[in-house]
Amino acid sequence: FEFPLWVARNFASTYEVEHALADTQIVSLVQPGQPESLLHWIIADKDSSIVVESMEDGLHVYDNPVGVMTNNPPFPIMKWTV
Repeated sequence: FEFPLWVARNFASTYEVEHALADTQIVSLVQPGQPESLLHWIIADKDSSIVVESMEDGLHVYDNPVGVMTNNPPFPIMKWTV
């Protein structure tokens, strides 16, 4: 849940975030008795937008040409009309 703060404090553009994430792993700390949350975030600057999803198989970063996101389904399944 600290990921958005890390992004806001350390990067000035989606380009910087995307390149930093190539060497980044997000670790989920699951509370006993609770399911793991598969989180995703939209990150945007004045020129572009990306979606970052932390899924069971790792971290995924997608270009987001429409600049919006919903909680479910995962980003590749969404049907966009641009």
